[in-house]
Amino acid sequence: PPYCSGHPISWGWGDDGEVYCPEGQIAISGFCGKKNDDYVKRSEERVKLLPYPSMITSSSFTTFKPKSVWYCQFGCSGLFCGPDGCGWACCAPGEIKLRKIELKIFDFLGRLVFEKVAFDQSEITWDGKDNRGQNLANGTYIYEAKITLTDGRSFITQDKVFIKR
Repeated sequence: PPYCSGHPISWGWGDDGEVYCPEGQIAISGFCGKKNDDYVKRSEERVKLLPYPSMITSSSFTTFKPKSVWYCQFGCSGLFCGPDGCGWACCAPGEIKLRKIELKIFDFLGRLVFEKVAFDQSEITWDGKDNRGQNLANGTYIYEAKITLTDGRSFITQDKVFIKR
């Protein structure tokens, strides 16, 4: 929307969103701007573990890497909820210091098919195989990643990753 010089986030009755920092940078501060009847429920730095690429093919694997984001969550208390939220992140050069990555992959039925834990590594890879080393079928898989930073903070990311061989 025209009033928003940052990253538009909220549409409708309040929503949430994230402003991502470029690779090699971390969020050092941020701001969530409201409009009309919105209010800011939460404004905070988060770290997510994202797959690159999100689709595994016959000749590839995916690498899960941390990404620094500023998270904004809005709510609405009245009738004038519209395109209402904006987010800004102040990013600076730096690296996300990880102590531990715990990665779990689930199939469409919610069964755990793969898990891996890595200590003091900046990323974790997955080749589309299950815990026994067998290729998994084409399809959509849900991953859950818990990362623990060296300062003791923990963040959980849940999203999808795909296999198409």
